Amino acid sequence: MQQTMRYLLICLLPTLGTTSFAQTNNNTQLAQNSARTFLNAIKNMDLSPAKEYGTENTAKMLEMMSSFTSVMPDSIKIKALKIEFEITEIELNTVGDKATVSFIGSNAPHKTEKIKLVKFENKWLADLKLPQAPQIEELQRQEPIRKED
Repeated sequence: MQQTMRYLLICLLPTLGTTSFAQTNNNTQLAQNSARTFLNAIKNMDLSPAKEYGTENTAKMLEMMSSFTSVMPDSIKIKALKIEFEITEIELNTVGDKATVSFIGSNAPHKTEKIKLVKFENKWLADLKLPQAPQIEELQRQEPIRKED
């Protein structure tokens, strides 16, 4: 009986480890593909596909962004189209439902940027947050602006 258990453990452990590694590797690849699609859609200022690869928070942020891009000069839009992205690192949490994707853009090759992704219904979505408003207590501590006469 003990020999049978040892044999099963010897045979099953490598298989389980390989299966777990394959799932993690596949999960990483899916997160990378979603991040790349999202970043390219943003770069191309094509916000519909970007919304498909984003959470509700991201969709709200993209709506705000669309109002800025409509008044953006064409010269800036042309420069944005030339930017290339390179994903440098993907960190998955232990559960496999959140990831942080680090990337660099050709417009700032020495500056690493990060986006957070969450897995929702087996799809990786960019989860961008709107900037936080200052807290009321923080505003109350600040000196009032005084007008000079």
